[in-house]
Amino acid sequence: MIQDAFVRQRARQLYWQGYPPAEISRLMGINPNTIYAWKKRDQWDETPPVQRVTQSIDARLIQLTEKQNKTGGDFKEIDLLTRQLKKLHDGQPDATATGKKGRAKKLKNHFTPEQIAALREKIISRLEWHQRGWFDSLTLCREAGIRNRMILKSRQIGATWYFAQEALLMALRDDVAQPYQRNQIFLSASRRQAFQFKSIIQKAAAEVDVELKGGDKIILSNGAELHFLGTSAASAQSYTGNFYFDEFFWVSRFAELRKVAGAMATLSGLRRTYFSTPSTETHEAYAYWNGDRWNEKKASHKRQRFSVDWKTLHNGLICPDRTWRQIVTLEDVVNHGWKHTDIDEIRDENTEDEFLNLYMCEFVREGESAFNLNILIGCGVDGYDDWKDWKPFAPRPMGNRPVWIGYDANGSSGNGDSGAVSVVVPPAVPGGRFRTVETRRVQGLEFEEQARVIEEFTCRYNVEHIGIDVTGGNGEAVYQIVKRFFPAAIPYTFTLSSKRSLVLKMQQIMRAGRWEYDRAERELVAAFNAVRKVKTPGGFITYETDRARGISHGDLAWATMLAVINEPIGGEGEKRAFHGYGVLMSRKNKKVRMSSRIDLADALRKESSLSAFTFDGPYRLTGHDLLDNMYCADNGRWYETPVDWYGLARAARQTSWHQSALYFKRNVLLGCYIPHPLLSRQDFSALALDWFVFGNAFLELRSNMLGEPLKLRHALAKYMRRGSDLESWWYVQDGKDAFQFRPGKVCHLMNPDINQEIYGMPEYLGALLSASLSHSADMFRKLYYDNGSHAGCIIYIGAAQVNRESMDSLKETLQGARGGGAFKNVLIHAPNGGKEGVQILPFQQITAKDEFMNVKAASRDDVLAAHRVPPQLMGAMPGEKSAFGDVEKAARVYAINELMPVMEAMKHINDWLGEEVIRFNPYALLDTQPTS
Repeated sequence: MIQDAFVRQRARQLYWQGYPPAEISRLMGINPNTIYAWKKRDQWDETPPVQRVTQSIDARLIQLTEKQNKTGGDFKEIDLLTRQLKKLHDGQPDATATGKKGRAKKLKNHFTPEQIAALREKIISRLEWHQRGWFDSLTLCREAGIRNRMILKSRQIGATWYFAQEALLMALRDDVAQPYQRNQIFLSASRRQAFQFKSIIQKAAAEVDVELKGGDKIILSNGAELHFLGTSAASAQSYTGNFYFDEFFWVSRFAELRKVAGAMATLSGLRRTYFSTPSTETHEAYAYWNGDRWNEKKASHKRQRFSVDWKTLHNGLICPDRTWRQIVTLEDVVNHGWKHTDIDEIRDENTEDEFLNLYMCEFVREGESAFNLNILIGCGVDGYDDWKDWKPFAPRPMGNRPVWIGYDANGSSGNGDSGAVSVVVPPAVPGGRFRTVETRRVQGLEFEEQARVIEEFTCRYNVEHIGIDVTGGNGEAVYQIVKRFFPAAIPYTFTLSSKRSLVLKMQQIMRAGRWEYDRAERELVAAFNAVRKVKTPGGFITYETDRARGISHGDLAWATMLAVINEPIGGEGEKRAFHGYGVLMSRKNKKVRMSSRIDLADALRKESSLSAFTFDGPYRLTGHDLLDNMYCADNGRWYETPVDWYGLARAARQTSWHQSALYFKRNVLLGCYIPHPLLSRQDFSALALDWFVFGNAFLELRSNMLGEPLKLRHALAKYMRRGSDLESWWYVQDGKDAFQFRPGKVCHLMNPDINQEIYGMPEYLGALLSASLSHSADMFRKLYYDNGSHAGCIIYIGAAQVNRESMDSLKETLQGARGGGAFKNVLIHAPNGGKEGVQILPFQQITAKDEFMNVKAASRDDVLAAHRVPPQLMGAMPGEKSAFGDVEKAARVYAINELMPVMEAMKHINDWLGEEVIRFNPYALLDTQPTS
C-alpha cells in the first residue's frame, strides 16, 4: 500500500507539472483508466495552485531531510526549499493569528463610478439618429407611465447592438427604487441568438477594462442580473426584470410566450421592449401590433382605432393600449445620416418584394411564396435546448452521427446567386425529423475554395451523402473536385420536374413536422420564403427564386432541399440505408430503382390465355456492410450501443458452436478465478459471460456508511448505457425505467473497438453471418422434412379443357394443403401449352438439400475461427479420416494465447478499485484442487 501511495503521489506531481494523463500512463506504465480514476477521486484539478506547489516542495524537502550522507548540493536545496515554503506561508497570513487583515477580495463583474461614467459617454456618443430616439423613449415612457415599447425595424440597423448596451446602462443605475429594477432579461428565438446580446455587452464592458464573466446569467457586483434565454416558456417563468424580446415576429407560439415570459416584467418600475423585422400578417404577433388583440374583448363603443402605418409611426407614438410604437425603415436611417449601408446596392441585390419586407418594414403577403411562412417559423427550435447531441463549437458538432450535405452552386452571371452549403442531420428512425444544423454561403469564393469548404465539412461531420447542383455556374467544376475526396457525391441537374420534386418533398416534411432548424438561422427562413411558384410560357408549374437577377436568398433553401431529397418522396417509412437517390435529376446515366416487388402474374397476364400465381418479391439489399454502419447515437442522457445488445443476446443461442464456445470460455475462466470477499463466484461468472458475449462487463461498487467497499455486484451489460458526459452510467431496460448510478460507482471493462471509444465490442462479430447461415440451414432441413421431404413443385396444366372453376378449386386445395412455414407450390395454367395435360415438376431442391452438411461444416469452421477455441476442447468428434491431435497441447496453447490476455484485461478492476480483487490460478489439467 505504501508503494501504491508513492506511485499515486508521483502521478499527481507529473499531472501538476503539465503532463496529460495519457503521457503519464506511458511514462509510468500504468493503465490510463487508473490515472483518470486517481485524477477524479483525488480532485487533482480542484487543488489550488499554491497548494500544489506547497505539497510538491514539502514532499521534496522531506525526501532530502531523510537522505543519508547529504551532499553540499542537498544542503543548498534544503535551504532554498525552506525559504520558499516560508514565503508561500507568509503570502497567505492567518488573520486571526497575526491580527492583520487579509487582502481584500476583488469584486467580480464590478464597475467603478468612473468606469460607469466613461461607459455611458462612449455609448451615447456613438448613437445614430434612430438609436438616440430609442434612448430618449426611455425618458418619454417613464414620464408618461408607459411600460411597453414595440418597434418594427429594418434589418441590419444596429438594433441588437443598441438594446444590449441600453440594458447594460440600465443595469448600472443607482437611482432605482428596488434592486430588481436593475435586472435585464433578453429573450430571443434561440439561445444562440440571445448570446449575441451577451457578446455585445461583454465587448462594451471591455472598453472600460471590465471583464464580465458568466454563462446564461451574468451577475454584476451591484446585484443586477443579466439573463440570456431562448424561447422556452418553461425556462422563462422564474425571472424578474426588464424584458427585451428580439425578433418576436419570427417565433412560433408568440401569444403563449408573451403571456408567460412577458409576466417577468409585472412588478412596478419594469418595462417590456419588443423589436423585430416583419414576417407575415397571419403571425400571432400581428394582432398585438395592430391592436386587434387589445380591442377584441372590449365592447364595440370602447374600441379604438390603431393606425400602424409608417406615416403615423415613423417618429414613434403612444397608442391607445399604452404601448409606444415605432417603424424604422432603412430609408429612414439613411436619410438621417446612416453611413454603414449602401441602399442602392441593397435594392439591386433584392427583388422588390424582398426589399420591401426586409428593409422597408412591409409584411409578406400570403400566396406569393411556395412555403407557408407560419409553417416555416413553426419548424424553428432552440437548438441549444432541444438538440442535446448538438455541440456547435466542438470539433465534431454531431459526433459520429451521419449527416447529409447539399450544395447549391454560384450562378453563371458575374453577380449571380451566392451559392450555399447546408448540413442536414437525417432521422435516426423511419419517419423521424430532419435537422438543419449548419449553413454557409460561399459568395465571392472561387470554385476550388468552395470545394474546399465542402471538404472541411466532411472532416467535421460524418458525411453520408452530398448532393451538388451542376446546372450552371461553378456547380460542375465543384462536383469534379468533390468526387475526388467523396466519390459518392451525386450531381443534380435542375429541370422543371426536378425542382417540383425538391419543393414537394420539402413541403411534405414541413407539413408532417419532420424538419427543424435553429431559430437563429433567420437567413434560412428568408431563403425558403424567396422560393416562388411560377408558370412557364408552356403552361408548366415550377419553382424559382429569380436566380438570373442575382437573388441570393434562395440558395440556402435549395442547398437544404438537395440534402433532404436523399430520402425520396414516399420513402418516409423505410429504414435508412445507402441510396443512390437523386436519380430523377442526375445528369449522369442513372436508372430509376426498380420496385422491391415483382408481380409475375402481371407479366404473364399480357397473354390472355395464361394465368399464374405470384412469386414473393426479392429482399432489398443495402450498399453497406452491416459493420460499416455502427455508431453510438447520443440521446442527450446516454449513448446508445453501436450494435443492438438485444440482438447479440439472441444470437448467442443461434447455433450450438457459437453458444458452446461462449460458455466454454466462461467456464474455463471461472475455474481459474480465486474468490474474493468483495466479488463472489456467481458475480464473477456473470461478469465473464457478459465480457465474452458483449465485449463489455460492468461491476457496481456498493459501499457502507463510511464509504468503504462492501460488495462488487454484477450489472447486466445488456441494459447498461454510458452517459453523454462519458462519466455517468445508466441502467436502461427496454428503453424506459432508466436508473442512473451514483458517480464513481461503476467499473467498466471493455474490449477495445477500432471505430469508437465509448463501448467495447465482442471479437466474434465477423462470424455472426456464418452463425446465422448455420441456423438457416437447420431451419431449411426442418422445413424440408415437415413438407414431406420436398421443397415445393410446379404444377403445369396444359390441357385446354380445364375450366376456370376447376382451376380455382385446385388453387384452394393446394393452398390449404400447405403447413405453417412450408415451401410454396406454383400452379401454371396454359391452355394448349404442351403435349401432356398435367405435369408436376419438382423444384431443383436436391442441390440445396445435399449442401446441408457442407453449409454446416463451413459455418462451424468460421465460428470456431472467430472464437479461436480448439474443437477438441468443446466436445467435437473428429471425422472418419481426420483427427484433432493432442488435447493437452491444444489446451496449453489456448491458455497461453487466449486465456492469459483475458485474465490480464480483467485486472483493470484492481486498478480501478485500488485493491487486488481479481486473481487467478494458472490454467492446467491437474488432478489437484485449485487454491481457494
